[in-house]
Amino acid sequence: MISDLQKSIEKHTANNPELAIKFEIGSALFKKAFCEVMENEQHHRMTSNVLTGGDGSEFEHEELYVPLGLVERKKQTKRDRQEGQPEKGSELYHYEEAINPISHDTFFNDVLWEGKSKSQGKRIAIIGEPGAGKTTFLQKIAEWILEVTDDVPIWINLGALGQKTIREYLLEDWLRDASQSLDHAPAVWKSVFEQYLQEGKVWLLLDGVDEMGAENPLHQLALQLGEGWAKNIRIVLTCRLNVWEANKNELYRYNFDIYRNLDFDREQIAQFINNWFAPINPDRGHKLNAALDEAGKERILDMVKNPLRLSLLCRTWQLYEGELPDTKAELYRQFVEAHYDWNRQTISDEKRQILNQALGKLALKAIDNEDSRFRLRESFIRQEMEPNLFSLALELGWLNRVGVAIENPGERVYAFYHPTFEEYFSALVIDDWYFFLNHVPENPELGTYRVFQAQWREVLVLWFGRSDISNQDKEKLITSLIEFENQEYDLYKIRGYLIAAVGIAECNHYIKRSLVDNVVSKILKFSFGYKINKIDRWETYPNFIQDKARQTLFEMDRPSASALLNNLSEEIDTILY
Repeated sequence: MISDLQKSIEKHTANNPELAIKFEIGSALFKKAFCEVMENEQHHRMTSNVLTGGDGSEFEHEELYVPLGLVERKKQTKRDRQEGQPEKGSELYHYEEAINPISHDTFFNDVLWEGKSKSQGKRIAIIGEPGAGKTTFLQKIAEWILEVTDDVPIWINLGALGQKTIREYLLEDWLRDASQSLDHAPAVWKSVFEQYLQEGKVWLLLDGVDEMGAENPLHQLALQLGEGWAKNIRIVLTCRLNVWEANKNELYRYNFDIYRNLDFDREQIAQFINNWFAPINPDRGHKLNAALDEAGKERILDMVKNPLRLSLLCRTWQLYEGELPDTKAELYRQFVEAHYDWNRQTISDEKRQILNQALGKLALKAIDNEDSRFRLRESFIRQEMEPNLFSLALELGWLNRVGVAIENPGERVYAFYHPTFEEYFSALVIDDWYFFLNHVPENPELGTYRVFQAQWREVLVLWFGRSDISNQDKEKLITSLIEFENQEYDLYKIRGYLIAAVGIAECNHYIKRSLVDNVVSKILKFSFGYKINKIDRWETYPNFIQDKARQTLFEMDRPSASALLNNLSEEIDTILY
């Protein structure tokens, strides 16, 4: 790729020294982008193998990759009066947006190459839940840009920027490194780079908007994208679904095309499992597929449609065939225990518990820290963790070095193997259910509660899935959420129901049936409305409440909702027809 570019440069600049300089700089920018993307891919492969390698299961990126389709998310302009019919079945879950699935190849050809989208392929958001393959897909986009265009893709891990803006990072760090300068990039480099910007030949690949150190990261990003230098830049960003949903209107004026990675379907799950076990033990892969098809395993099968969680399941099944987990928390617990068992000579049972507690306290402090939630400076870690435990965490791969601090290039920066592990370990050390209802320490008078902050959402879910937390404590938290009193139009209570519904999905078999039915029926009413018997009329909640409730349905335990959903559908039918 680079050699072809070099030949083209030599051909067109043989008799034009000024043009030769520009091409030389352009070539260097291209090489910088190429090396950056390859380093990112190498890092992705290495960190994936940190917890899976050593016993014949080290993988190159392409060996496991299963292309995921996408869904384009478009707001419906008009509700369908037919959506309440019982015969619609599971289609009732797909009402918050009109969803148009597109294939992996169609996205690259129609959207990226031909610009057949609202933004003409210039503003794209890839959203999804943790571990859904957002970063991997962004990696594929970077490789595609390098292979089929002469544009420059610039990969930016947004969590690594600290207090710097994207503009400051490009001029003060990225361009300096591309020119191999000690201090600042020469003026001619900036001039050529500005020309690239103006010609629309620069792509910003912004990974992890949710990892930015800001209370409202999408707002901060919107302010930066409104600056003149960003006018012609093509942008592809990734963001967790809950952060995007909470603040998606911040980027409304930039007409982003919004796509979500589709989950694996059953065929893709089987393909991934076969890819995993083919070089190791194909028969074990066949047994895992068979176990997932057994009656009563529908929930775990649904859970491992997520690429990261399917990887964890394959890993634990590889070490020892056993019972399939029922919750996210149990899946992570099995993986953590399997990893420790594999390293039994390195760490004793007592030591692993001590390390888990230390990692949990570190994670808890990091998530509460706006400046560095997922990228942890070494000085921060050493304040919270004993040196021997820090070294052990590095040895075992729970923590990995991911670069240096933007504010201080002499200081190393680390991260958990994956952000979801930071959330899992933090959930392990929260023993008091009231922790989630405490005011945020920095503003106790403003009424901000952890349970309503986006960064605690996955922690809460994992906490609900812990088997060592009593059912009574889980019921207390659920009850407190649905009885939440606040002056703002009962919005806190409504939000409490939405959060309780997601938590119940992790523990519904172990808490009171009446409590489950209360929460589920309320979510359905928020989503579709309710019947006023006295006047035989159907009332609905405001659109923004319906939208939030309908999004929650995707995260709920669907078997618990099915009977109540059918009842509600019958009520709708009697009113409308």
